[in-house]
Amino acid sequence: MDNVTLNRFKELLSVPSKTYQEDQMVEYLSWVLDSMEGVEYYTDEMNNIYATKRQDGFNGYFPMFVAHTDTVHSLVDEIVVKEQTLPKPPTFGRTYDDTQYDVLKAYTPDGTPTGIGGEISVASSFVWNYFVSCQM
Repeated sequence: MDNVTLNRFKELLSVPSKTYQEDQMVEYLSWVLDSMEGVEYYTDEMNNIYATKRQDGFNGYFPMFVAHTDTVHSLVDEIVVKEQTLPKPPTFGRTYDDTQYDVLKAYTPDGTPTGIGGEISVASSFVWNYFVSCQM
């Protein structure tokens, strides 16, 4: 992943959100969409964002990407995303070898681990890359 994409992804991961408290994420995504040429969007009464990238003369179908803007983690004031190299942790009783993986982890500014909104971030990062590179 190139540095521009990685930094955009980390920026996205650092936006705090929680169910019914997605305003910061919606604001961030709106800011990103505002900076994209040819992208139109609107936000509905439930704070869902609908974006399209149109090109003159194209009247066909458009792909649709869907992602939620909340996470299940406790809402914190600020998230610091750090690049680290770590082994896979034991999960549901399963252990793994000592292979190290490059990961992104979330912390509060005082170093306390916190949740990271991976599901919204992966989908939104994909959409961002698609909108930027899309030549319909």
